[in-house]
Parts: sequence; structure tokens; C-alpha cells
Amino acid sequence: MAGLVEAQRPDLVSVDRAALQDAFAAFGHCPQLLMAAMGAVLRPLSGHSGRFEPALQQAAQGQQAQDEAQMASDRLGLKPTEQVLLWRMLH
Repeated sequence: MAGLVEAQRPDLVSVDRAALQDAFAAFGHCPQLLMAAMGAVLRPLSGHSGRFEPALQQAAQGQQAQDEAQMASDRLGLKPTEQVLLWRMLH
């Protein structure tokens, strides 16, 4: 992915591969989510200037927080016995 960005956007040469890897991990190793976020931050009208890696990492952190909130909401929607069963399965 870094090579693609560098080939298409010479102004971004020397993409921070570690930052891309961290963002990929934060997106749950889901290529679709990473690609969507990269498209959003690299879009000319995105309003981002300079390096795109910080914006990508911020998007990944936002997605991670949203996922955690959704999981907490889903867990609270379970019946008490279902919550206990889920807790036992996870521990």
C-alpha cells in the first residue's frame, strides 16, 4: 500500500510504513476499512494538508472507539444470563 501511495502521490514519498501498519492493526486488520480511510484522507477535498499518516491514525482510533462503544452497547442489550454466559466464555 505504501508503494501505491508513493507511486501515485510523489509528494508523499517516504510513506511511514510503521504508521500504516499501526493503523491497519487499529482497523482490526481489515483491508476494506484501511482502504476506505486512506481514500478519505488522501482525497483532495479532505482538507488535510501535509502528511496523511496522522489523519489515518486518527481515523483508525476513531473507528476503534466507535467499535468499542458498539460492543459495550451490544453487551448491555443482552439479558443478564446472556451477559454472564458471554463473560464466562471470554474468561
